[in-house]
Amino acid sequence: MKTVRSRLAAPALLLAILTGSCTGRPAPAPPPAPVTERPPVVLITIDTLRPDHMSVYGYRRDTTPRLAKWAAEGAVFDQAYTYWPKTRGSFVAIMTGRTAGESGYSPKNPELHAFNATLAETLQKAGYETAAFVDNANVAASLGYSRGFSTYVEMWADASLKDEVARTEAITKRGVEFARARAGKDGWFLWLHYVNPHAPYAPPAPFDRAFEDKVPNDRSLRVVDGFFGGIPRQWAIPGQTRLSDYVNAYDGEIAYADTQVDRALAALKDAGLLQRGAVLIASDHGESLGEHDYYFDHGANLFDPVQRIPLMILGRG
Repeated sequence: MKTVRSRLAAPALLLAILTGSCTGRPAPAPPPAPVTERPPVVLITIDTLRPDHMSVYGYRRDTTPRLAKWAAEGAVFDQAYTYWPKTRGSFVAIMTGRTAGESGYSPKNPELHAFNATLAETLQKAGYETAAFVDNANVAASLGYSRGFSTYVEMWADASLKDEVARTEAITKRGVEFARARAGKDGWFLWLHYVNPHAPYAPPAPFDRAFEDKVPNDRSLRVVDGFFGGIPRQWAIPGQTRLSDYVNAYDGEIAYADTQVDRALAALKDAGLLQRGAVLIASDHGESLGEHDYYFDHGANLFDPVQRIPLMILGRG
């Protein structure tokens, strides 16, 4: 495993790797050379994932044993940061490489505006087939995030998928099918976005009992309105009043997501992608788990728990 110590923001790095451009700012440049290669590219994003709760980053609990094995074949960035610690703003930056001042994104205008060229549009113009299977209504097609994708499946809109676990497994299944149908072929871009481990933390069995010890600084919490001072009322579970109850469940969701990403990566490897293309694994932002008296949320401050994200790159190169 190659560990890369860089303080680059993840969106700029992702776009630089995929498109050869470091930012969204226009700059004089010679005409591009004709494209002779179209290596497949896969972007896997895991919502609300803190790297310091991943064993691949040295966490004391073995939450990501499968990703740790994959990491041995790639590069792990230990100083990657989100541009915006909320899903919409983060993915505007990831998909455009632009700052909010350039993209027009703001809390009053929280969407991917049409005047921004997106990563998918850029690859589509280069001849790529593009597809996305996503689970978070904050990246809905109605907000502009589907631009450039020939296939864009919003898992939450499928009434046959009854809960988050069903939607998560459907993302993996659809991604695996897409990759296998293109085994040995170039010229395709696939985005998989998993909503786990976003609150409410409710990992399926056996991950709901994977971690039951007390976390450091465990304490009893009161139920509150809002996200400061205790358990947010909308996330409160009867009988669960300690910090450990919620951190254990958060870590269980990470361990479950680890199994799903592992299945997707195995299929991508079988399809020959790791020999010909690249897989990028990241998150849109982290999560505050009681630091600074801020509980089970993100976006209200700019400390490391919400700003720092994982970033791994596998494949050719």
